[in-house]
Amino acid sequence: MAHIAFDYSVSKSTVCESIKWVEDTLVKSKEFAISSKRKFIEDGV
Repeated sequence: MAHIAFDYSVSKSTVCESIKWVEDTLVKSKEFAISSKRKFIEDGV
């Protein structure tokens, strides 16, 4: 996120908020399946 923020001259929090918005939008659209953090933890990733 720091590299993206630097490249586009925005704050890291702006990048983080944008990523969260995209993730939430994709989940709501039901077009994409994004695994939960719990699944990654259970799989040992």
